[in-house]
This record gives sequence, structure tokens and C-alpha cells, in this order.
Amino acid sequence: MGFMPVPLLLWPSLWSSVVGAAPPDAPTDAPQAPEPHAPPSTAAEVDPDDALLTALLELFSDERPVHGAEALGALADPRALWVLRHSVTTRKPPVAAAAARALAAFPEAAGDLERWVGDPGLADEVRLAAAQALAAQQAPGAADAIIAAMGMRSTSSTLHDGLRALIAEHWPARLADADRLVRRDGTAMLMLGSAAGMGYALAATGHFGQSGLEVLGAATGGLGGATLGFVFGRTRPVEAGPASFATTTGIGGLVAGTTIGVWAAPSSNDAPW
Repeated sequence: MGFMPVPLLLWPSLWSSVVGAAPPDAPTDAPQAPEPHAPPSTAAEVDPDDALLTALLELFSDERPVHGAEALGALADPRALWVLRHSVTTRKPPVAAAAARALAAFPEAAGDLERWVGDPGLADEVRLAAAQALAAQQAPGAADAIIAAMGMRSTSSTLHDGLRALIAEHWPARLADADRLVRRDGTAMLMLGSAAGMGYALAATGHFGQSGLEVLGAATGGLGGATLGFVFGRTRPVEAGPASFATTTGIGGLVAGTTIGVWAAPSSNDAPW
């Protein structure tokens, strides 16, 4: 059967019956509706799993471990909690400190942070970071844990000052409690220095007064000085370092003065010993 040509006048109706629209070159009187504008494109949201994986890879990398710890804290994904806890106690101080600060986003880590603030086995940088995380959390026992750490013998002067600054910033009402704590009590040294100074002074007074009360003056001065040193040390706690310096300096001055007096007047009977 041969091919039958279709008249040109039938092409529009044939096209319409097949595709349901006029042919491309067919004229139409109906106004064409404008194409709707496409909504502006927005950046695709980051998948939480991808973000967590990226932060973990950075944490365990050699290039950006600190950034990885910070990223985990920003995500606050509960799946990162055990990783950050482990990093605090096993990684080098810069990374461990970043992990401790990241734990501020996890209220359930408050107990660990309180323990780490007072852990003498951790670097000062890590202990201070744990205190900073506690301050950020404002946990109920945070101030008590930080103040207790300030009074520990293992707390260095630098760490002590950093902890005190946190108390002053976040718990100013507790600053008086913090200042009453000392790491090494200097009361004993204050007692020794006061006893030596007052005992010598009263012994010299008794001798130069020609009253024969040198021994009584020394005993009375020693007892009184020790009492004053004890009261002062209890009411205004002093670190052992400054107290020892003051005591040794004072006693050294007494010894030096006595030696000079003996050398200057070796035959004098006016010496108070």
C-alpha cells in the first residue's frame, strides 16, 4: 500500500488530535501565560551525620584536632559525648582543653568537669578549660568545685588566678569564700616570725631596763607573738610562700643586727643575750 499524502490544511487538526496542542508554527489567538519565576536557590542543609563525621575526622587528624573538638561542641550531638570525654584524659593538653570546653554543650558532663577541675594529674590548661565549661553551664555545684580546686596544693599560682577570675566573673558573691582559701597555709610561719620578733624585742627591753627580766620578756614575747601570728593567719589566710619570706627575712634581720652589735662592741655588757 502506498503512502497517502495528507493535505496541508489538515495538519493543524491532526497535530491537535495527537499531542493535544497546536503545532509549533500554528498561529493562536489565546494569550500565552507568563512562565512563573523559579524560587531563588538556597544552599543545601548540611546533613548532621556528615557534619559529625567531618568533625570526628578532624579531631583524630594531625592537622586540625582542636578545630574538630570545637566543631563537636558546636554540634552538641549526643553521639560525640563519649569521644570528647575520652579526649580530655588521653589527648595532648591543647586538644584535651578544647574537648573540655566543648563539653559545656553537654549538661550531663558536669560531674566529669567538676572532677577534672581538681585532678592534679591533668595539665593546668585542661583544668582551667574544665572550669570554663562549668562556668558556661552554670551547674549547681560548679562554683563549689572551682573554689575547692583553688585551695588544693596541686593548684599552681597561674591556675589559681585563672580560677579566681572565673569566680569573680560568674559568681561575684562567692569571691570572699574563694579568697579565704589558701593552697599552703602560712599560719605556722607567721607564728614563728611573730614569736621571734616579739620575744627578742621584750628580751632586749628587759635587759636594757636593768630589771633582770630578759628570760621572762623573751618567753612572754614569744608566746604573745605566736598567738598574734595564729590569729592573723586564721582571720586573714596567707600563703606559705609569702609568710615564709616575711619570717625568714625578719629572723635574718635579727641575726644580722645581733652579729653586727657583737662585732662592733665585743666587750660590752649591754648585749641582750
